[in-house]
Amino acid sequence: MALVLFGVAARIMIVSSIITAAVPLAAVGVLVVLQALTVCRAFKGLLRSASTIESHGGRSHKGLSSEELERLPRFNFCEAQNIKESVLTNCTICLDVFQIGDICKLLPSCGHSFHTHCVDNWLLMNPICPLCRTSVAAAAAHRRSTASAVQIGI
Repeated sequence: MALVLFGVAARIMIVSSIITAAVPLAAVGVLVVLQALTVCRAFKGLLRSASTIESHGGRSHKGLSSEELERLPRFNFCEAQNIKESVLTNCTICLDVFQIGDICKLLPSCGHSFHTHCVDNWLLMNPICPLCRTSVAAAAAHRRSTASAVQIGI
């Protein structure tokens, strides 16, 4: 009887040893598979980025083209516009106060305005308004600049 109990105890110990070794190995295996999938996904993203850079002449381009930027209306800031129209008194990109005579650019899709040099740099990288995130790309494609100075509501 003792011999039978000893045999059963030995089998239980062997099975528990196998389980004790198998569970951590299985966990490590799952982690290795997850890491491999992560690396593959990252590599696929790099390949996509490289093809985007190649298709745009060596630089990644997600924003507006320089032709689209030129189509957006520009205007000279003047104090009368600020008083009558409640136009923002500062550029929300550089946070500088608009000065009389500053050349500003109006985004027709949302009506927000910024210093031309500030918003042009932004729009080259992002085709959306930096203030409200409205798409500018569609409006830029259909609008043409009518003059170097646009008077708003005067």
